[in-house]
Amino acid sequence: MTRPPDAGEEHHEGEDLAKPLDVHPDGTPMTQEEIDEHWLKHVYRPNEPQLTPRAVITGMVLGGVMSLSNLYVGLKVGWALGVTVTAAVLAFGIFSGLRRMAPVGPFKKNFSSLENNVMASAASAAGYFTGAGMTSAIPALFMTTGRVLAPWELATWMLAISFLGVLLAVPMRRQMIDIDRLPFPEGMAYAETIRSLHAAPGEARKKALALGYGALVGAVVKLASGVTGLLKPVAVAMKSPLLPEHLPLLAKWAPLTLGFQTDLLMVGAGAIMGVRIAAGLALGAVLGWGVLGTWLHTHGLAGASASYATVRTFIVWPGVTLVVVSGLLAFGLKWRTVVSALKGLGRMTAGSKAGGMAALEVPTTWFVRGLIVCTVLTVVLGYFIFEIPMWMGFLGVLLSTLLSIVACRATGETSITPTGALGKISQLLFGGLAVGNTQINLMASSITAGSAIHAADLLTDLKGGYMLGGKPRNQFISQFFGILAGAVFCVPAYMILATPERLGTAEFPAPAAKTWQAVAELLAGGVDTKVRGPATATPETVQGVPLTILPVGTRVGDAVQIDVGPNQGEYRIVAVVDKSVVLERPLAAPAEAKGLKVTVVNRGRSEVAAPAKSLPVMTLAATPEGTAAGDWVKWETGGHDLWWGVKARVGDRLVLDRPLVDPRDEAAKPLEGALSVEVRKESLPPYGVMAVVIAAVAAVVLTLLEVYMPARLRKWVPSPTGIGLGMVVSGYDSISMLIGAGLAVVFEKVKPELSEKYRLAGASGIMAGASLAGILIIVLSQVFPLLATP
Repeated sequence: MTRPPDAGEEHHEGEDLAKPLDVHPDGTPMTQEEIDEHWLKHVYRPNEPQLTPRAVITGMVLGGVMSLSNLYVGLKVGWALGVTVTAAVLAFGIFSGLRRMAPVGPFKKNFSSLENNVMASAASAAGYFTGAGMTSAIPALFMTTGRVLAPWELATWMLAISFLGVLLAVPMRRQMIDIDRLPFPEGMAYAETIRSLHAAPGEARKKALALGYGALVGAVVKLASGVTGLLKPVAVAMKSPLLPEHLPLLAKWAPLTLGFQTDLLMVGAGAIMGVRIAAGLALGAVLGWGVLGTWLHTHGLAGASASYATVRTFIVWPGVTLVVVSGLLAFGLKWRTVVSALKGLGRMTAGSKAGGMAALEVPTTWFVRGLIVCTVLTVVLGYFIFEIPMWMGFLGVLLSTLLSIVACRATGETSITPTGALGKISQLLFGGLAVGNTQINLMASSITAGSAIHAADLLTDLKGGYMLGGKPRNQFISQFFGILAGAVFCVPAYMILATPERLGTAEFPAPAAKTWQAVAELLAGGVDTKVRGPATATPETVQGVPLTILPVGTRVGDAVQIDVGPNQGEYRIVAVVDKSVVLERPLAAPAEAKGLKVTVVNRGRSEVAAPAKSLPVMTLAATPEGTAAGDWVKWETGGHDLWWGVKARVGDRLVLDRPLVDPRDEAAKPLEGALSVEVRKESLPPYGVMAVVIAAVAAVVLTLLEVYMPARLRKWVPSPTGIGLGMVVSGYDSISMLIGAGLAVVFEKVKPELSEKYRLAGASGIMAGASLAGILIIVLSQVFPLLATP
């Protein structure tokens, strides 16, 4: 292409770029160069304001404010609220209102759609700043080692890996957006939102109306299902008849999140992503939570009862494997286009004038120099702050490069970025390289998770910019300013909120950090599988005292003081099991223990949460050498294996994760007599290696079918990424997305013309409304705690 890319002629407002422009009107295939030419001629808008100071500053402020909500929500419940759609709506409203009130200064001119696009890029980078480890690896470091970072340590580390992630996205943009045309549902949603907000009269106004109706529905349903107190009767009325308790066949899967919740956010995402990806998610949910969950329960690998939390510790491994293997293989099979894109960038570096899309990209000099600086900065900071060997820090950056590809492809297909799951891959690697060092395990792995979320975030924004006709380079610059804003807002807030007295308590349980902590502690002994040895075990019980809060740092050997009542006295802790402690001698009056004030000497005060309870124990005649918490006990009965996880060891007594009952026994009769068992150390849960191998083979087969099958059959191949993510996210989310995709298909069949015009706008509105309502619920939960819950 020789035409300058900034000619900007014949722009078609509202053109649907969600669909591949791969054929000419006469049906002949278009080359990629012709597709690019079409975008540059009909979509790209070089003469419209984009990277303006008011757009960037607005994005920094709005994103910074929303990052505080994400920090609070992340520490509280482990998830984050959407940012881009919400920021786009707020920015449009702010500038429209202020222009009517005082049309002077920065409000004199209309706030353009491409300014809103640049603003949204800055806002999303700031809003997702916490995802680079502030609600996962960093609090996990404190809960594991007691290490509290200084503000400068926290700020420089987060900035380094966040900037690294933005740079890693640069070479992926061309392949994933221009060539593969991955949907990036959240990017499409915010692009459609911006397009409708800034629409001209006529058909575009109708799209804006469709988006408004969708936003109203999404917000009302979200509020009705999320607000208690005055809205409780409405919430009950809104309860879905598709929940498992209403379907006898699925009743046993109810604790495994296999059902439909009334939060329409994921329904809107499913309507955008399409039925193939959504079907893969639902298939993964049924295979993971339903089939594997039931199998794990019958083998005792799902704790006392099969639930989301207990089953997830196992199925996350095959799920992650499907996502990682399929993502890397799909990218690797298209290496020629990657090399071609790099050659184009190379011509720019050499000073030759590259036309077409290349002139709009981030210059290679920026990318190369920035990558070198961020790599050096990350490696050096890792060495001086966390004592990560420099070669290991460099390995972390290299691993980030590979796994960011996986994260971006997963986000492009499903709008879900599996940063937590990918972090486990890094933890597994560093668990073998730095045996017993939980600090290195956590912080070296956080390089991967932190950079992946920012890479995926930038590509999501670039997808929206592609649809709106924006310049990719402008969004790249805007992302950097957004990350700086995230640091300015979040670092001081983290130092205020995430204090040692709050982290890991009921106030801020930090569930994502708990997962990182559990994996780090599991791998502290190294990555290997070892048979400790056989033993003869006798089922028993031991008294456990449940506490409302386990004071930070509580460990075996600490003293517990009870000052009043029949249980008065000083006790020594011999085991810690979750939030319960096992004392050197039982309480004299266990039934009267609830509500007792206790003091863990030199740790803090707490309260007994419930009457003392019996914890299941195996007493071994001779404990195999090396037996420790985190090991597994295996008992074979009639050709069927039963497993118990070791929660703590007290001499020859092993405190277990579930009662000594065969889960196949409907009468739940406790086991009796001597049992011939085997104690094993397993880096992954039992059968985890086999599950990973099977998942890897399935990922290879499905990915090859995706690439090489005829086009007419390819749509019937389940998405390996979707299946894998279905085993990582909750079943509620997967099923909701399938319902959304199914409704979109029905709408397209019944009303094809209306679907073509309004499906994307309506689904985007639902996502926008649910996101805004989610923020409102958080505000209500703080201002009126009796009326709302987060």
